[in-house]
Parts: sequence; structure tokens; C-alpha cells
Amino acid sequence: MEQQSHWGRFGSWIAVGVITAGFLAGGLALVFGSWVLFWVAVALLVLGGLLAFAVDIFSDVILDAYHVLSESPHITRRARRTK
Repeated sequence: MEQQSHWGRFGSWIAVGVITAGFLAGGLALVFGSWVLFWVAVALLVLGGLLAFAVDIFSDVILDAYHVLSESPHITRRARRTK
């Protein structure tokens, strides 16, 4: 069985990198008014989405056991003045 971690798999991070590059390129395309760069950004976003789907990026989520913490007393300033 593969060891799970909270860091995700390498393929998932590649997909995230491609999607991030697409968003950055799209932002630059909007700033500079470049339609060519805009469509390159759209292509990167689609490619990143398909890559994320192919590597099953959502399976990287690890659900930890529910944490039950005991309540600790908390004394506010107002509570201190009334004593």
C-alpha cells in the first residue's frame, strides 16, 4: 500500500503548476491585450484540467480522524473586572 501524505502526489502538483501558469498567462494577456496569449492561457487551463482529471487529483485528499479537544477555561478582561 502506498504511503499517504498531506503533500499530494507529484502528478497532482504538475497539474496544479500547469493550471497556475494558465491563470498567470491569462492575467498577463488581459493586462497587455494579447489575444494570442489569452488563447494560450485557455489552452493551458484546459490541459491542466485534463491532466488533473487524468491523475485523479481529488484522491490526494486524506481525511483524518475527527479531533475531539477538551474545553479549556477562557477568562476575558470583562470577567476579570467583575470579580
